[in-house]
Amino acid sequence: MGIGTTSPKAMLDVVASDPDNPTAKDGFLMPRVTSLTQDFQEQPAVGTMVFYNGPLTGNMKHTVYYYDDSSNWRNLAGQIANATDAPELYDYDEENNGIIFWIDPNDAYHYKILGLLEFDLDYGANDNSEARGGQCTDHRCTFGANGYEATKSWIDEHATLTQSNRGNYAPSAAHYYDGTYNAGSSHNGWYLPSLGEMRLIGHRISGINSAFPSNLDHDNISGDDKYWVSQDAKVENNGDSEAVVVEINVNDWEKNLSVKEEKKKDARRLRVVKEIGG
Repeated sequence: MGIGTTSPKAMLDVVASDPDNPTAKDGFLMPRVTSLTQDFQEQPAVGTMVFYNGPLTGNMKHTVYYYDDSSNWRNLAGQIANATDAPELYDYDEENNGIIFWIDPNDAYHYKILGLLEFDLDYGANDNSEARGGQCTDHRCTFGANGYEATKSWIDEHATLTQSNRGNYAPSAAHYYDGTYNAGSSHNGWYLPSLGEMRLIGHRISGINSAFPSNLDHDNISGDDKYWVSQDAKVENNGDSEAVVVEINVNDWEKNLSVKEEKKKDARRLRVVKEIGG
């Protein structure tokens, strides 16, 4: 279909009346809206585009937004539309039940949270029986560019894992975390922290511990303990294969945030994290 032309070069081809001397009416005026509610009265089709000219709250701008395949409105810079005030470091994210410990410097609505609870678990068993289901002492089982991918790879490598033994091991307990001390039935975005994430958590231990809501069940981060991260260390055939831990010791600066290797079949501390936005 052509507008201003009798030989359109696309399904819709709009040509200015005089490209060298355009008038105010030569532009394309897309639908304008003053609200971008998530349901938009009904689910928009992926690729729907509108021009937003409503209140400038949160990160909203008077600009073009499109609806993506993750059910979010984004501007052309890729930022998710959000009319609420930007979160701050150590805020409690009530919707996702965690403390904010990292915020993207380029997008305040892209951040990571720490779960409220702490666990004491093995990284993996030394057998793969139906009762255990977490054998990972004779093979490398975490891969990926980040903590989320590495945790998921551990789950994929342990086909005999069942609902009854998910809560026995650090990676599976993180993957199936549901805000309680028992492993849930589905994955909700939580994962075992990467080495860098766990060290950042340890660096910010004071602010995080102070931010835990006093009216909710929570466990402070220990100032003298070792925490699993989503990374294998070495593989051995004698059942003593190891994974990586970060030692948090606020009373000994030489030990604090140091990286060590511990036997996978021995219990160490565990925190879980989740990425929001981005």
